[in-house]
Amino acid sequence: MDQRRGQSGHRNGQRNRNRSRRRSSSSNQTWPWIAIVAVIFYFSIDDRLKDKIKEPNLFDSFEGPWADNNVLLTTEKVLTDHLYGPESLAKYKGNLYTGISNGQIVRIEGVDKVSKVVQFGDESCANQHGKKACGRPLGIRVTSSGDLYTIDGLNGLIKVTNIDGTSGQPEFKLLFNISSPVDGNSSAFLDDLVIDESDGDKIIYITDASSLWDLNDCVAAYMDMDDSGRILRYTESTGSIDVVLSGLAFPNGIELTDSKDALLIGEFTHRRILKYYLTGPSKGTTEVLINLPGEPDNIRRSARSDVETYWIAVFSPRTKKTPSSIDYYSERPFHRKFMITVYRIIGTLYNIIGVILNSDALVAEGELKSSLWSFVGPNSRSMALEIDSKGNVINCLHSNDGYFGPISEIHDEIDENGRRTLYLGSFTNNYLGVLTLES
Repeated sequence: MDQRRGQSGHRNGQRNRNRSRRRSSSSNQTWPWIAIVAVIFYFSIDDRLKDKIKEPNLFDSFEGPWADNNVLLTTEKVLTDHLYGPESLAKYKGNLYTGISNGQIVRIEGVDKVSKVVQFGDESCANQHGKKACGRPLGIRVTSSGDLYTIDGLNGLIKVTNIDGTSGQPEFKLLFNISSPVDGNSSAFLDDLVIDESDGDKIIYITDASSLWDLNDCVAAYMDMDDSGRILRYTESTGSIDVVLSGLAFPNGIELTDSKDALLIGEFTHRRILKYYLTGPSKGTTEVLINLPGEPDNIRRSARSDVETYWIAVFSPRTKKTPSSIDYYSERPFHRKFMITVYRIIGTLYNIIGVILNSDALVAEGELKSSLWSFVGPNSRSMALEIDSKGNVINCLHSNDGYFGPISEIHDEIDENGRRTLYLGSFTNNYLGVLTLES
């Protein structure tokens, strides 16, 4: 019996030694892969990423003029699957015009017909999204003479003539190339524009959202609190361009005051509207007009003639009770760098696989680094905000149940009976929102 116990113990010892050797061998095989991944990760960290720390400074709650509601629930979704990302809206001769994600400028007739005005790039771009060669029209304005100006976020300032086709085929021209240096720095991501025609010439103010990150990396620019943004001024008669204001954190929407003495600028990252004085005793100074519960996208003058008010599209409104992932990472630069780098690597892999498989959808996923979008929105809330020229809240319309997704711009119209209609654009939705407000 002792002999059998000895043999059994010997066999058990041998099995334990074999298991130990296998674990050691497995460990030896794993460590090189960990080292390789670590090296790839280290060299993938973008040197544009900074170590900034920012307190979220969220609203305590939605109270007073910000009181919670669900008015946007009554918004009608029209032209579904006929408009992909109608980011900005402008009206001319009764029709709305917008730019969509495949690089087209389109005309919206009523709320049931869409027709192409021009296609940036070539005709193959009709089924492409997020490619520089095809462009991505963002902010849009139409002048009194009927010329349409748009910011192609990937390429620059573009002018489109004869948009209604009454004098021939519409044509477009690149007025300012995004890669052209201004005061020694090139732009990476242009966003919105506003035009001053008051002196006969066309002075165009442009938001240069970032000098470091392009449109396809806009979430990284936002998460990393990039403050390389600027306001540019383009004079059409001379083709000259200069910097009006710099050091901005993702300047997004822009509008002129009625007196043309100041610019209203949506500073996306800092969740506020700035007022920059162009003339008068305060010329060259900037003040905070209003702090917001979410990030401002485009800002546009309302249709009201009795008082000067503006509509602001507010992205991802939230309070201290409903913070987002972005708020968590704003105080943790190391974690932020890690997550941005990981998701940028994933985006690159999507892109490579998409090219190999000839999949436009995968390429678009990679180009837009779309997996990073999950860090931007804490929930599905949206807000349409109307303020007066002093920054007082006039209307605050919520979508608190996810019915209406992110809003990028609000186009306001008032008919002869005083009925007010809001057209709601979006960078990501595949439809246009139409909301009639009760008087």
